[in-house]
Amino acid sequence: MSLLCSIIQKLIDNSFSINMQEYNCYEYWGKINTHKNNNTFNMYDKPNYFLYMYCSNLHYSNNEMKNFAQKKYFYLNDFMNNIFISKNIKNAFMDYFQKAQRTYFALAKVANIYKYKKATVKINVDLYLNELNPKNKNVITIIQKGSKYLFVGSDLVKIINASLLNSSHFFAEPLHPKNPFNNIPFDHATLYNIYFHIKHNCVNNSILFHLFFKVNFDIDKFLYENESFIRDEAIKNYAKNTPSSVLQHDLKSMLFVNHRYTKKLFIHDDIPIDTLIDIFRPYLYLYYLHRYSVKGTEKKVNSYFTLKYKLRDFVEYNPLFGRKAYKIVKKIVQVKCNVTNNMIATVKNISTFSFNLDHINFYKKNIENSKNIFDFHYNNNNISFRRLRSPSYESEHDNIGENNDYENNNQTEDDNQMLLNNEDDNQMLLNNEDDNQMILDNENDNQMLLDNDDMEEHIIAVENLPEGEESDIESEADSTI
Repeated sequence: MSLLCSIIQKLIDNSFSINMQEYNCYEYWGKINTHKNNNTFNMYDKPNYFLYMYCSNLHYSNNEMKNFAQKKYFYLNDFMNNIFISKNIKNAFMDYFQKAQRTYFALAKVANIYKYKKATVKINVDLYLNELNPKNKNVITIIQKGSKYLFVGSDLVKIINASLLNSSHFFAEPLHPKNPFNNIPFDHATLYNIYFHIKHNCVNNSILFHLFFKVNFDIDKFLYENESFIRDEAIKNYAKNTPSSVLQHDLKSMLFVNHRYTKKLFIHDDIPIDTLIDIFRPYLYLYYLHRYSVKGTEKKVNSYFTLKYKLRDFVEYNPLFGRKAYKIVKKIVQVKCNVTNNMIATVKNISTFSFNLDHINFYKKNIENSKNIFDFHYNNNNISFRRLRSPSYESEHDNIGENNDYENNNQTEDDNQMLLNNEDDNQMLLNNEDDNQMILDNENDNQMLLDNDDMEEHIIAVENLPEGEESDIESEADSTI
């Protein structure tokens, strides 16, 4: 900060410079007013006054901005948008500022080169204690407190992800990334260098680090804009990397989601817990999404139905999963005879056991079941009724305030009204069907009347015939019958 101000003062008047760290604001302006050869207050022809004012604001103001770069461009923008300053003075001010910036960046680059050459390598191994070559393209050198630290890009991604995914009971509490060797936070310049190194060297960058980059590494803004995504990623990380001894407590609760089918399973206690949890980790991830994901999202609802049908497929594929099977194997062994002291061959029964761990591939798509899942709740137009299908929905809303209860009551009344309307529509359809049936019955009655009329006409015609012809007609009628 003081270096840029000193450069600006030298550009205004090479023979006059004030060390702003030694004086306060009033003494600073007193020094300027008593200087004999300056023209700082000629505001209409030269930008000197505004340049000194810019240095004063930059150095003495109590602005709450976090870094020097923000303050520098804030006051520059404030000056350039001032409508009471002429365009000529603004252009002259910008020329001075550009020259000062060019000199400042050149000196900063020389200082960084000097620090890099003088710094000593303190850590030259990765997190697995493998020695690193600083000339390798995947290795980045970070300088902190006069020491060099070598990192592999993939290790830095893991370190940054672990800090950004920090959460307590799935409530996001991201931390600023730190150097694990000295516990010093990475500054903004170092984070920018890490990001572009990872991007340009084809290292698999994380979405979280990219989102952190988009908010200029502001941890508070990062939490505000991405809290839901951070929680979902924390749930995924928990289900993937948590030890089996911790996850086994939630296994029974997860299986109870579809107790209609999972009650058929009898999992033996002797099965290694690591093997069992590795099989059920994808199912536990869906279970945690259903339990702890943000309420009101489709992901929370869909995870419940997906888990339910996945468990059904799991049981239907192998209902005997987890059982312990004993098997007796006859084996020929050599034993010593007590009479002759010779080795003789004999058959011995050896008891062995094994666990039935055959299971369906979780990631195998079952098209028929997936269609049933979405037809089961997506064909329902009432979204609140669809969410009530989840058993945890009502329990999660037991402790909400009276206002939410009132809204839920109104929503329930709306749902009931919709159901009543559907019943009325169904009743109208039934009534229409009855009316159609009555119309068909009337048509049948009319047809019968027409038939009766024809019969009467036929009878009348027969009665009027002579006796011989009448018998002929009766015989013809009998033949047709």
